[in-house]
Amino acid sequence: MIFLCFGVLIRIGNGGVFRGLTYAVGRAVRALIPFGRNRYAGETYYDYCRRKEEAGGVRGYGFLFATGAVLLIVAAVFIILFDRVYGPTQPPTP
Repeated sequence: MIFLCFGVLIRIGNGGVFRGLTYAVGRAVRALIPFGRNRYAGETYYDYCRRKEEAGGVRGYGFLFATGAVLLIVAAVFIILFDRVYGPTQPPTP
């Protein structure tokens, strides 16, 4: 399930949903580090978005969906087997 969720988060992130958050956090971190390297000092949010679009997103994450789906199916099989072996428990009779 975690692999599927990571795959979904990467896909959403590639769409640009988290750009505002990463821009704000990056600016805050750069403001707090004294004498730090500040290549993007005068960069606006628009410039940041254009730079990120040119760089492209994360590629090659399809294996997360495949691995997550396989593990989810295996887990479902084991849950069904467990339920058949132990079944619903009956309360003890006095």
